[in-house]
Amino acid sequence: MICYFDTSAIVPLLVDEPGRAAATRLWQKADRRVASQLIYVEAAGALAKARRMGRLDDQEHGVALAALDSVYDNLYITGFSEALVRRGAVLTHEFGLRGYDAMHCATAERLAVPEFVFASGDKKLLYACEQLGMTTADTNAALG
Repeated sequence: MICYFDTSAIVPLLVDEPGRAAATRLWQKADRRVASQLIYVEAAGALAKARRMGRLDDQEHGVALAALDSVYDNLYITGFSEALVRRGAVLTHEFGLRGYDAMHCATAERLAVPEFVFASGDKKLLYACEQLGMTTADTNAALG
């Protein structure tokens, strides 16, 4: 299985938060793990926010950043083209997605093949991907 991870499916791999069990299971099950290069800055931002809000102390933040580097190094990272950026813009209107979420959706849409799963904890993004014909996995759903 090829699994595309958006940032909400990556962060639970780095810190203990809801979605960790499902994200870990998908990570382990995937033959190939794919993400947009956006996940690095988005995940670093989420970790910085957790530190500012006191959910992570300095040591935990450092450990999580090191884990981010390790996870990022084990992903097939995709970049952007002009056509992809324009498709992302269309998806912001079509599904009411935020800019980065639209780029995750557009990137995954470009890569979707049989045995492809889009992993996210964002219901709106999952809905958009489902409407585009992708198989999805909600990392916030209870494991069955």
